[in-house]
Amino acid sequence: MAAWSDRGLVMLSFADDADDGQRQVSERFPACRLERTDDARIAGLFTASGHTPLHLIGTDFQRRVWRALLEVPAGTTSDYAALAARVGSQARAVGGAVAANRIAVLVPCHRVVPRAGGAGAYHWGQDRKRALLAAEGAAP
Repeated sequence: MAAWSDRGLVMLSFADDADDGQRQVSERFPACRLERTDDARIAGLFTASGHTPLHLIGTDFQRRVWRALLEVPAGTTSDYAALAARVGSQARAVGGAVAANRIAVLVPCHRVVPRAGGAGAYHWGQDRKRALLAAEGAAP
């Protein structure tokens, strides 16, 4: 499920079906107008470089954390403490901002893992997180 504002992508979520996706968008953006669209129209929302602009909606701190996530290269991971050091905060606060991310995959919160090992939590489930990391060639 994808949701856009006039400034860019605001949500990219895994949904079990269209009803689940609509529920997720409506919960996150209760005043939004939902509209089904086809693949060709969605493709037109991407820029010529193949990227879509991201409209990061959150607090200043959350946006700082999400921008730091965008700098974690595919195929690598970071732990919460390292990410916290990059944004000048504490790991627990960074964990909260990571959990609040609603642009799956493109803002790669799946690349943040616990320093102690393992995959750690993921809004869309640990199995999906492990699969995303494996697809990128990274191991938790």
